[in-house]
Amino acid sequence: MSTEYDVIIIGGAFSGSSEGILLKRARPETRVLIVETQTTFTLHGGESTSAVAGCFLTRVLRQHSWLVRHQLPQHGLRFWFNSQGKYEYMGDLELMWAATLLDLGTYFTGPVHSVYHRTDHAFSKLPHLGLRGLFFGWWMGLSHRRLAAIARRRMAAGVYGCRNLDQRKLIQPDFTPGPAAVKIIWAGLQQWLKLEIHAWFLKPRPDHKPTIPALKRVAPPPPTSSTPAST
Repeated sequence: MSTEYDVIIIGGAFSGSSEGILLKRARPETRVLIVETQTTFTLHGGESTSAVAGCFLTRVLRQHSWLVRHQLPQHGLRFWFNSQGKYEYMGDLELMWAATLLDLGTYFTGPVHSVYHRTDHAFSKLPHLGLRGLFFGWWMGLSHRRLAAIARRRMAAGVYGCRNLDQRKLIQPDFTPGPAAVKIIWAGLQQWLKLEIHAWFLKPRPDHKPTIPALKRVAPPPPTSSTPAST
C-alpha cells in the first residue's frame, strides 16, 4: 500500500467522496487518499435530498444505477429549465454570488411580483408566459450563459474558486416583491460586470485540461419497429 499521495481529503461523506470521484475522473494519475471513520458509504437519499443534489448525483457523479438499486426514488413530473451551464460555475463563490443576486432579484421582480398583485390570474399561468415572463426568462438565460463562460475562462487560467475561503455573503435588504428586488438586481449586475472585466485579462495555463465536461442532452433512442406475431 502506497504511503505517498498527491491529495488527502479529510472526510468521506457526500462532499469528500464527490471531490475524490471528480478528481480521479479528471486526472486518473492523481494519488488520492480519503480519510474517513466509517468503512462503508452511509448516504441515504430521501426527503431532504434536493432536486439540485439529485441532478448532481445522477448527471455529474453518474450514480443513477446505484441510487435506483439501493434507494427509494420519488416519482413525479418535475423538470428543470435548461441549466445554461449552471453546473460549470457552482464551484466558484464569486460566480455563484452574482448568479444568486441576479436570480433572486429577477425572480421577485418578474414571476413572484405578478403572483402577489394578481394572485388568481398569475397562478393559472406558467411563470414565464407573456411578454413580461419571456423577457425575464431570456434575461436569466443570458446571465447564466455568461457566468458559465467566465467559469470556463477561470478554470483555464487556474483561478476557479480561488476566493472561496473565508467569505460571508448576506443579502440586504431582504428580498421582497417591489423596489427592494431592483436593488438586488443592481448589486448582481455590479458583481457580474466586475467578473466580466476580470475575465478579459485571464490567460489559460499551458497545461490546462477541462475538468468538468459540458453536459450534453442525450437524444432518445429511435423507436424499434416490430411486426405483430401472426395468430
